[in-house]
Amino acid sequence: MPRLVDTDKFDVTELERPGESWSVTIVGLGLPSLQTAQVLLVEASPRFDLLLRQTLFATQAREIPAGQPRDVPPPSPKLCLLFIDNAEASSKLDLAVCRQVLGSASRNGVLSLEENMFDTTTDSNVRFLTRQDLQSAGAELTIAEIHAATDAAWAAIKSGRAFGGKAVLSLPEEEFWQRESVAPFRRDFVDERLGWKLSALYCVNPTHGGVKIIGANAFNRHLGLPRSTSTVVLLEKRTLRPLAILDGTAISALRTGTYASKVVDLFVRSQAPVSGFIFGSGPVARSVVECLNFACPDLIGDIFIRSRSIEGVERLLSDFDDRTSFRLHAVTDNQRLKECALLITATNARQPLFEDEELHRGAVTLHLGGDEVPETYLQRALKCGTVVCDDIETVSRRNSQSIALHFSRQALSLEEIGPLLGVRELSAPNDWVREADTPVCVTCVGLPMLDLYAVQATYEKYLARTQESA
Repeated sequence: MPRLVDTDKFDVTELERPGESWSVTIVGLGLPSLQTAQVLLVEASPRFDLLLRQTLFATQAREIPAGQPRDVPPPSPKLCLLFIDNAEASSKLDLAVCRQVLGSASRNGVLSLEENMFDTTTDSNVRFLTRQDLQSAGAELTIAEIHAATDAAWAAIKSGRAFGGKAVLSLPEEEFWQRESVAPFRRDFVDERLGWKLSALYCVNPTHGGVKIIGANAFNRHLGLPRSTSTVVLLEKRTLRPLAILDGTAISALRTGTYASKVVDLFVRSQAPVSGFIFGSGPVARSVVECLNFACPDLIGDIFIRSRSIEGVERLLSDFDDRTSFRLHAVTDNQRLKECALLITATNARQPLFEDEELHRGAVTLHLGGDEVPETYLQRALKCGTVVCDDIETVSRRNSQSIALHFSRQALSLEEIGPLLGVRELSAPNDWVREADTPVCVTCVGLPMLDLYAVQATYEKYLARTQESA
């Protein structure tokens, strides 16, 4: 069993007694700040090493070679020495050991010990989970669960408990089309951007961290591949060591669809069912339909869907046949747009998808793709309506969506000028009420915190389901 030793009475030569092997952990608890506490290890097991580091929030930890105990730095004013007779047994004693060591510190007012401070899972093998793995385990989130996860994310974002950033590396299309094997397909992309880019979204919340890596190229569809593929690394926050690596492509599309639910809840006000219009028929458009059907089934009567490919829309309608409370219609023009109180764009278009005069004057529009919105509409919304981003800084710096391009084309910055013109944020601490019968233009780039909460919920569900099976 482990025992605590008073350093003032301990004889260091005990470490050198022949025939005995000791694992020694020296924990400095004398400093008032946990952030500057030290963990010094001699032959401690890796798992025990990890546990002490994350528990004490240590910024400094190093291993001392066996047989050199006299090289240990002088002790702090209050020092505990913990002895375990062998490293193999220590992995079974981690929690009890740390409770004994830290318990003495807590009694002296150095720190409080909480059970949830201990998380040794990061020392296990990192799990690589494909979508098939998640499906087989029954761990994919339901539509209700994804909304619960993103609702939790928004609450954490607004309170400042979750935050992150995004970096994008856009690659030149001309380089891609120089290859002879793909050059003949260029004519298929006259009206569509390749969107050839590598993105990284990174963030933390109170318990976890995450990094989502996105590789995207619209040409992938000619290869039978998704336009974009997301891979998410889920991390334990204290140590920032990986817990799991997940295929986040489907998760990402589903969380993007919840933007539609949030925007309708915030801005669409009507006693009678309204009509909606969607540009796009890909994974995000499908997620939008599914999320609207969950969040506001009685508010929407009809949704008209238009895409570059009528076949894509017809497949979507076939897949959702008898699954929605509202009626879905495939259209090939914008004639029905005038009667729609809600417009959602989810495309990779090179130019605007509609003209301002085609819109309902008080329509709520949500833009999830590229440069899809005409200048005349943006000017009207900025002048007499409500213009919103999920996060102004992120939308501005990405500079690929219409509202950001509206400013950058004039050598201005959305990030600098937008707030002066009344551009607002979904991520702001307080919500607001729109003025009736005025346009609402919402642009969302996709916040990494939503991904983190969705992936965290998925991983926790996976663990629960696989433990049940075991």
